[in-house]
Amino acid sequence: MSLDLHGYTVAEALDLFTREYNGRVDRGDLSSFQVVHGYGSGGTGGKIRTALRRILASFEDALQYRTDPVNPGVTIVIPLGRLLKGREYYPPFFWSSVPQVRRNRRFWENSGSTANWA
Repeated sequence: MSLDLHGYTVAEALDLFTREYNGRVDRGDLSSFQVVHGYGSGGTGGKIRTALRRILASFEDALQYRTDPVNPGVTIVIPLGRLLKGREYYPPFFWSSVPQVRRNRRFWENSGSTANWA
């Protein structure tokens, strides 16, 4: 299974990741899954990839993660427990560097579902 975060803002992508991650844990699915975020067209890692990995590193007690050995635009996540809900699950430093969630039709149409799982 994989979650594709292409086309979202950083804030949207992290919110979607957290909801999908918690949904897996709530269903008892603790198997590893891929998060497809891309490598970034500038060659520096991409905004979503950088932000996602920064957040993942802050949740060592709830998950494990690693870069896909074949594709650096994919992170493999292994759930161990549930993440907190809402904006409080991100460290304070994070929100000062993330733009507000835009009114993206694709994001709002899929916000309550697992439609982006491939």
